[in-house]
Amino acid sequence: MDLTKRIDRVLKVLERTGADALLVAKPVNIRYLTGLRLDGSKVIIGRKKCRIITSFLYKETAKAAPAKYRLTVQDSDGEEEVLAKIIKDDGIKNLAFENSMSFNAAVTLRKRCRGIHTQPACGIVESVRALKEENEIRKIRHAVRITKAAFETAKKKLNTKSRESELVNLIKREFLRMGGDGPAFEPIVAGQPSACQPHYFSKAKKIGINNSVLIDMGANFRGYNSDLTRVVSLGRISSKFKYIYSVVRDAQKSALESLRPGIKACKVDNKARKYIEKKGFGRYFGHALGHGVGLEIHEKPVISGKSKDVLKPGMVFTIEPGIYIPGFGGVRIEDMILVKKGGYEVITDDIDK
Repeated sequence: MDLTKRIDRVLKVLERTGADALLVAKPVNIRYLTGLRLDGSKVIIGRKKCRIITSFLYKETAKAAPAKYRLTVQDSDGEEEVLAKIIKDDGIKNLAFENSMSFNAAVTLRKRCRGIHTQPACGIVESVRALKEENEIRKIRHAVRITKAAFETAKKKLNTKSRESELVNLIKREFLRMGGDGPAFEPIVAGQPSACQPHYFSKAKKIGINNSVLIDMGANFRGYNSDLTRVVSLGRISSKFKYIYSVVRDAQKSALESLRPGIKACKVDNKARKYIEKKGFGRYFGHALGHGVGLEIHEKPVISGKSKDVLKPGMVFTIEPGIYIPGFGGVRIEDMILVKKGGYEVITDDIDK
């Protein structure tokens, strides 16, 4: 990874705000900009200097940061005083800070930095992170391969006596066995009708006969995540359920057909949503069509009806239409997409639906 290029990209976005420097407090953004896990630390990205401010706990870890960063190790108390001194010493007159900072921390910082203009800055690093580098895409692809292997194992083990929670634990073990760092999120294994809850908490209940199971899962590999949802059926399935599945599948196809660099994310959402509405299930599709995936399982771009994001090469996100009918059940089909200069690639396309 070229951390200098990442910093330069952040500074280019920061320039539009008129600020001299950005105070970064969100751990995942610090990891992106330093290549290190420095929980509880702060980073200042400035036009003149870049700083890491951390505690004794991460002193040795922080020494591995690129030479571009100057390291300050603070005591357990007095973080605001240390930050204020650095801001003044570096000649920062206009400081932007992430709105992930607590309200109290922001107020205290402003009091300590009298005479210096401070302003909240929303999504600066996140907007840079949305455009993935080649090494990031490789890690995401590897996370997908781990997910595929775990999904295939879960399918082989799945039977009418399987318990949802047992399959969840099996999937998590498989992630580790395949060299992953664990799950990107708590996997969902939902037999019907429980799958009508999009974010269902799996229970120790058996799947039973003539049922279908919604499995939502994703692995983490070296900090990068994957996300996949499939529906697997056991025994005889009703014609109504089969029809709903076909509607969701075709809604996803409709959205994919609209994908191209330069299109607004809201238009992609609209394609799938309108199709589901046309089939009479509009009120049963209540979430966004998709979300970015990378260091976080939900990040930019946002694929929703209100999104202002424009799709660009290098963006990785999900397309996951669903229909959820209380008392009956739910269907969601989720794939991961990579936007390319000539169109797009479905990264999870080789995982059976």
